[in-house]
Amino acid sequence: MMEFAAWLQATAFFTALRESWYVYPTILSLHMVGIALFGGLVLVSNLRQLRGQPVDSSRALQHLGLTLMVVCGVLMLGTKAEEYFLNPWFQAKMVLLALVAVHSVVFKPGKLAAVLSLLLWTGLVICGRGIGYINPDLDRVHASGALKNNGSRAMSATYRSYSDADVARAASSAAVTQPF
Repeated sequence: MMEFAAWLQATAFFTALRESWYVYPTILSLHMVGIALFGGLVLVSNLRQLRGQPVDSSRALQHLGLTLMVVCGVLMLGTKAEEYFLNPWFQAKMVLLALVAVHSVVFKPGKLAAVLSLLLWTGLVICGRGIGYINPDLDRVHASGALKNNGSRAMSATYRSYSDADVARAASSAAVTQPF
């Protein structure tokens, strides 16, 4: 799996996304918009189910939010695949996402389904936020030989997690040399 993650992350497409000052933040923002749209409508639907009220038909907007969330999520995954695959928050998020998929197939609308849905989606949001705060030590993974040397070590040298000071230095030099 890590071999695939290293290959995916090293592709020209995902490297360009990761290194872009504009595209990656836009994808991240659109992912959040998709989560807000889809998650907000799921929340409203679940709360209506808990009250015993009929669920209104907002399926088109839910599908739009889901599509935006999934497409942008996959794009973000490809940019930092090694880091995400090693991240326990990401692993938990994928398990919860699989449970949400099972839930949507197994349960019919009702109070129990609504409570389970709310719990699963709350867990997904918590895990999604946790991903940003846990950064696996990729150098240790590469140095320990956990990944074979078929380009993944060389790729790792080009991809690092940067500190806030590094980002601020780069931003100040970019502001001087690159017009917005």
